Amino acid sequence: MKYFAIILAILISSGSVKAQWHSLQGFAQPYHFGGLEVDLSPDNSLYVASRYAEGPHQYWSYLYKSNNGGESWSSIYYSSYTSTFLIDCIGPNQLVFSNTDQVNTNFEISSDDFNTYTIVPGCDGAPAAMSFVNLNFGVFTRSFGPSEAIGVVNEGEVSLYPIDTLQFVFSAVQSLSDSIAFVLCRDTHAPYYNLSRNNLVLRTLDGGTNWTIFYSSELYNISHFYFSSAEEGILVGQGGGILSTTDAGANWITENSGTDLDINHITSRNGLFFCAGKGGLILRKNAGETNWEDISYGSSDYRKIMVDSNLIGYLLTTNDQILRSDYILETANWPYLEDVRIYPNPTSDFLTIEIPPDNNNSIIEIINIQGVVVKKLRVSDYNQRLDVRNLSNGLYIIKVLSDKGIRVAKMIKR
Repeated sequence: MKYFAIILAILISSGSVKAQWHSLQGFAQPYHFGGLEVDLSPDNSLYVASRYAEGPHQYWSYLYKSNNGGESWSSIYYSSYTSTFLIDCIGPNQLVFSNTDQVNTNFEISSDDFNTYTIVPGCDGAPAAMSFVNLNFGVFTRSFGPSEAIGVVNEGEVSLYPIDTLQFVFSAVQSLSDSIAFVLCRDTHAPYYNLSRNNLVLRTLDGGTNWTIFYSSELYNISHFYFSSAEEGILVGQGGGILSTTDAGANWITENSGTDLDINHITSRNGLFFCAGKGGLILRKNAGETNWEDISYGSSDYRKIMVDSNLIGYLLTTNDQILRSDYILETANWPYLEDVRIYPNPTSDFLTIEIPPDNNNSIIEIINIQGVVVKKLRVSDYNQRLDVRNLSNGLYIIKVLSDKGIRVAKMIKR
């Protein structure tokens, strides 16, 4: 039997499939002119950069890390008189900061959670967006400098390509390799608050030396994009607009978002796509489909959505709150197991799983936040009492599979 089928999103506490999220705490909140940036590492570690500001050119930055889905945090980096504007997690313990003193920007690159790091002198002004494929290569856009520009970091050197006719303050960048990258920008330089500019999506196939127009429009206001390859991508934007292409932009398909709310961000994980935007908007779909499912929560405006390898979701709001989903962000094409009870939750020692007796040869898996199966057993009894005392504290996924269907939930070990 194939157990890789897509899992039904549920809540462990009630068995309901209604979406629920909760706010994460435990890291310093931004102050005054500060703000938050957040990113997920490929090993599902969560990083938060918090900026403090008490006046012009008086800035401090803190970096926090969580290995258990935001249940607890450790402070791993502090910088005085600079402000961390952007963060990009490349791999386990590998990340890139852009740090600025409001005049000049440097890139700080570390492979060991900032126990040590290398400073790459960057540029005048502040990067608006950046995307690294490894610790040696990345693409960024510069605004608030002598000129608008696209920049490339390559082997510790920064190359700038000024383009005064474009505006990058609301730009986005995605690097797919050390040769392929995309940039979203406005086609007219204008005051940063002017959002009514026409859109351009630029593509490079040679590491940033040359850029060509991949998409342009006078009518469509794009906010973000996600590209799976040099030819396939999805654009999202204002009024619920979603466009996709599979042939390098020769043809664009209008997808059915089912909403007229603005979409601010799109991401993909495990063959699923997710969008987030204004008014609590959250959408998802399977790859290859053009109809999106509404899984919205609350009324906050979301500016970023991230999904880890276990399909636990994280949202960053426009007022600098971080939310984590209390359920698995997957759609269901496998029968849902009714009447499975999993308790107590949270737990510190034993976990009881009650499975209806007509579910033969059930399999129970406990998966940690890194996606590793830490406990697996085949059961036939109705009532299973599992000893979890040897598990580290944190968030786990409980998966129950049988010949009748599947049940997935989260468990917190304390």
